[in-house]
Amino acid sequence: MRIVFLHTAALPAGWTGLIAGWVAHHPQPDVFALTAGGPQPLQAQTVGSSRTGPFPVSWRQNRQLRRLCPDVVVDASATAPLVLKGPRLLLLPDPALLQQLAGPTGPRQAWLRYRLRKKLRQATRVVVPTAFAAAQLHRVIPLHPGQPAVVPLLPGAAFQPLPPAAREAVKEQVTGGVEYFLYTGSLAAGGQVLRLLKAFSAFKKRQQSSMRLVLAGAVPRKQEAAFKKMLSTYKYRADVVVLPAPGDAFLAELMGGAYAVVQTDAADTTGLLPLQAIGCRVPVLAPRESAAAETGGAACLYLDSASVDELAQKLMLLYKDETLRARLIANGQAQREQFSPERAEKLWEAALLSAAD
Repeated sequence: MRIVFLHTAALPAGWTGLIAGWVAHHPQPDVFALTAGGPQPLQAQTVGSSRTGPFPVSWRQNRQLRRLCPDVVVDASATAPLVLKGPRLLLLPDPALLQQLAGPTGPRQAWLRYRLRKKLRQATRVVVPTAFAAAQLHRVIPLHPGQPAVVPLLPGAAFQPLPPAAREAVKEQVTGGVEYFLYTGSLAAGGQVLRLLKAFSAFKKRQQSSMRLVLAGAVPRKQEAAFKKMLSTYKYRADVVVLPAPGDAFLAELMGGAYAVVQTDAADTTGLLPLQAIGCRVPVLAPRESAAAETGGAACLYLDSASVDELAQKLMLLYKDETLRARLIANGQAQREQFSPERAEKLWEAALLSAAD
């Protein structure tokens, strides 16, 4: 089967590693990736390379692709222009993009929405990371029966348990040796972060603990002043550590050193954060109405993301109950086996074959 990959640089790390592993385990001479210089044989180390787009496809590159006569085209960009006709596998790591394009928009956003809907309708097969994402996608645009296929994102090899000495070193580096809860994501002032800070205030007031809260993420440029003002008036500012958005390597260290990871984003459709924390043998507090319930299973302590009181109560419960924390960590190992690279590769191969049929 001849396969052509388009725009693999747009892939999230969880699928880049999966496809790279699949290429390494199943080397095939008829698998190509479109680069700036034209189609080239796809190799494990070049999956996700910046040379593979997304970029506008020239008429010359389009002609080169047509000469290959691929059995299936794997498109990793939800909004890049369509090229080629025939069987197409569209990778859609975050269907929340559709929701972002669903409201009143300007001309450019309307054009992107039109293009994305067109690509979804023309795709032979659509791949999303969770069944929760598939349900969200169906609410926005009707798809063919059996669509989409679910192929989970993989957390990556960096997300492993830290040895005790390494864990203590991370805590020393980040909080001066004090235990901490970790939040990673958008640091937009208000919303999720504000609710978390309020819950942490209640936790500190009732527990009189030295526990810290680490916020690792990017502050939107337009909200930098509001975020600084919010923190400057926060009673427990000395117990909050703010870090820039971490890469996978540093995020794995932060998770490995954390007492628990806190997810407050109920709109997340990827379910990746629980899998990353499970790999580090760290429990997770997550919204019960998100994809975390699918990927985290019994390894998560669930809550209503809109309730500050419930979040504070769950922080206290996890802090006080070491038996509960140990049980969540143990449950995570069984959950991890359900999302192994081997199982993900089988799901990926099945999606490829169904797209070519």
